[in-house]
Amino acid sequence: MALDGTTLYTMDANDTLRVIDVSSGAMVLNGSVTLPYGGNRIFVANGVAYVGAESVSTAGGYLTVDVSNPSNPKLIEGPDNRGIAGAALALNGSGLGVSVQEGLTPSGQTVNAFDVFDASTPDNTGQLITQIERPARPYDVAIGSGIAFVAAGTAGLQVVNYATIDTSGVGPTITVLQEPGGNAPGTSSISMTEGATATFLVSVTDPGQIRNVAVLLNGQTVLNDVSYPFDLSAVLPSIAANGSNQVTLAVQATDTAGNVATTDPITVTLLPDTTPPVLLSESITNDLVHSQALRSFTFVFSKPIDSSTVTDSSFMLTGLARYQQEATDRRAPGARLRSQTGSVLPGAVQRRRAGPAAALLRAAEPAALCRVTPPGRLRAQAVQGDGQQVARAAAPAPPARAPSRRCRESLASLAGAV
Repeated sequence: MALDGTTLYTMDANDTLRVIDVSSGAMVLNGSVTLPYGGNRIFVANGVAYVGAESVSTAGGYLTVDVSNPSNPKLIEGPDNRGIAGAALALNGSGLGVSVQEGLTPSGQTVNAFDVFDASTPDNTGQLITQIERPARPYDVAIGSGIAFVAAGTAGLQVVNYATIDTSGVGPTITVLQEPGGNAPGTSSISMTEGATATFLVSVTDPGQIRNVAVLLNGQTVLNDVSYPFDLSAVLPSIAANGSNQVTLAVQATDTAGNVATTDPITVTLLPDTTPPVLLSESITNDLVHSQALRSFTFVFSKPIDSSTVTDSSFMLTGLARYQQEATDRRAPGARLRSQTGSVLPGAVQRRRAGPAAALLRAAEPAALCRVTPPGRLRAQAVQGDGQQVARAAAPAPPARAPSRRCRESLASLAGAV
């Protein structure tokens, strides 16, 4: 598999490459193509998929596929040189690629190959530069900060410096292809909603190798990517957290010699977020009846929230005392709330929507409602309305014995408080 932006690419044992859109949080198949070779690792960048073509121990190479149109991927070039390792491969973004494979020479000698090849033109897949033998069979390879990392089985992780030292003194060149918000380069005025994701599309070149590419927000690094293709996306702050409704964004690239290039900063005006989040999915439904094995509920929402608004006033369980909460503040969907309780009495009902979480549930109707019914089963109605995170409430175990008079009195007191 390979991921480029919000598109997932997969390769199966039948040599079929599939292009899958994951931007919505669900996997949607866009297109596919069956290739003459495949079934190995793949690498995707800038609209081109590079597919390892190892078929037998004496044959490798790689193919290239045009995936710029996700619904209609097309083969660009087959393996021009079957002598290039083709089990797994990676590119550095500066015209070089590396690949690995355990192969055999014509005389039958085993070679644990690490190859460096020229990947500057997708329609020429036969330009081997050099081969470096490894001490054990290599299974996979990745590039980070201009260094190759090889998973070499019994030899462990191998670190390979595959390119010469950059002594040119020439720094990187950054060409902005698209500014945040989908705007063309040089757009005079850009406005985006606070909390939105700002993404740059850029082309970065260098006489040597790029070590890392970063996104700067108000002059500070908020994202640093060390592997090509560079994913240059950053979440914009809220107006309150930023202190004003304007931020500056820029891209900075550094090569392996330490030379630095930075784009001119662009100004983005933050707009208030007035769109309520949407409940995308939930693990329960209205009037659900489940056995005591059910231990959690999961609610997936479309937007992140401030975890301080997720409290036991907005997500609560039926029962007595010993509530424990833990919430993680994240800048993207996926923060979690967990609530746990001790003994829960059959027939107990709890419903609450108050406090600082009122904003979170301002569109919730009905509010969260959970009912425990004998014998230890859970009947639940889900929170319906807006929220901005994944929230999980742990369902308690059923009581081991009938409630005591003291427990019944405590429950009556609790019901009166609600």
